[in-house]
Amino acid sequence: MQAIIFADRRGDELFPLNETQGPALLPVANQPLLQYAIEDLAAAGISHILVVAADELPQLEAHFGNGERMGVQLDYALSRGEEAADALLARLAGRLQPPFVALRGDMLRSPCCAAFLQACAGSPHETLIHARAGRANAGLCLVRDRSASLAGLSWPLAPSGAHWLDLPDTEVNAVASLRQLFEANMTAMARVLADDSAPGWLVGPGVKAGRQCQLAGKAEGPALLRAQSRTEAGTRLLGGCVIGERCLLDRDCRLQRVLVLPNTHIGPGQQLADCIVSGHWRIPLATLRPERITDTAVQASLAPTAGASFWPERLLALVLLGLSLPLWPLALALSLLRAPRRPRLERWLPSLRAPAESFVCARLFATPVPLLRYLPLLGLVVTGRLRLFGAALTPATAVLPLPAAAPGLLSPQLVELDAGAPPEEVALAELAFTTECSPGLLLRRLARAARLLCSARAWRAPQEPAHD
Repeated sequence: MQAIIFADRRGDELFPLNETQGPALLPVANQPLLQYAIEDLAAAGISHILVVAADELPQLEAHFGNGERMGVQLDYALSRGEEAADALLARLAGRLQPPFVALRGDMLRSPCCAAFLQACAGSPHETLIHARAGRANAGLCLVRDRSASLAGLSWPLAPSGAHWLDLPDTEVNAVASLRQLFEANMTAMARVLADDSAPGWLVGPGVKAGRQCQLAGKAEGPALLRAQSRTEAGTRLLGGCVIGERCLLDRDCRLQRVLVLPNTHIGPGQQLADCIVSGHWRIPLATLRPERITDTAVQASLAPTAGASFWPERLLALVLLGLSLPLWPLALALSLLRAPRRPRLERWLPSLRAPAESFVCARLFATPVPLLRYLPLLGLVVTGRLRLFGAALTPATAVLPLPAAAPGLLSPQLVELDAGAPPEEVALAELAFTTECSPGLLLRRLARAARLLCSARAWRAPQEPAHD
């Protein structure tokens, strides 16, 4: 049996969270909303799924791919955005063979597809059966005839004249408001904490953390932290907290019943309760009025700068790559003299193309001369995997942890700050490097970088430590 998932909501009711991604990709307990629908279908034995999406279709394809890692086959189709389900079905009729399951993938249901299909077997003559949880449209139906109307699956959801099948044990959240998004995360977090097979590790009673989390603060359950997030010393999670991927909670923060969406930095000493936090936005549940925080020391986005502000760096790196070509033979010759059998060194760096590509392998020259050693990184900047100006690259190990700000070839420690700058000043400067970008600022940084490249620091190999 096939299935079609409608995931083409524009999400205006979820502003400002819909500015960068549609509702189907919004995280619920740290996984995209759409993933719950796919997993439910897979558990019901449905392996061929057609996903219908609008502007976020490329993001969905990058995240889910062909569905192989989830045990299904995913195909994709484009919608104009909140297009009528009947119009979509008529256009895609050649790709679906009744009977098939149709459902919305931008709302949350407790797992129910298997029970729904089993119950439908008791009504073999109905051409269209809709699922209902209590009095709520569950956004799920079985289609046995292509001529049946799917008006009940168009957004916003509305009752239809179809045959209804009640699913008394199913919970439904339409995620039709910011408050419902918060509630969906709290509900899904409880399920994840109760499921021993769910990804993550229990780091305390009722507290589960993802891979490469660094927890220097204290956490009281229930709490859920996504991969590569970090809490600094003095931070306390006081229950009811969902922390997204690549978040940084600075020292002495206090959070209670807070949803922190991915790539968010919460500054030192912040005390937050009953709110949604995402990048520069803070949304109190009491008012649901989004507040934009302009002080990056209080709250900031850690998401890689996208669009036009990132392209100037890539174009500049392309020019620098061309100008540096005469230096490559010299770098190779010095590397062969130092390490004849291994003139190139492999180093794994965090990629800006996550989640499609979490890490990228950089093949550095073995020469100890810094300017020559890191020439290959210019290629990563050109291809959009690394920033030209960003956070300092941690000395390479097998796999490097993702820093608080997007990693870059030239860090503020090299072009702006004194060598003895305190860590707090370095962290704020790194955030500014990746969140603030204008033509004038780029030119000033380039001028400082040019002075650095002409200095002895760029050409002098670091001194070897003395041995007794």
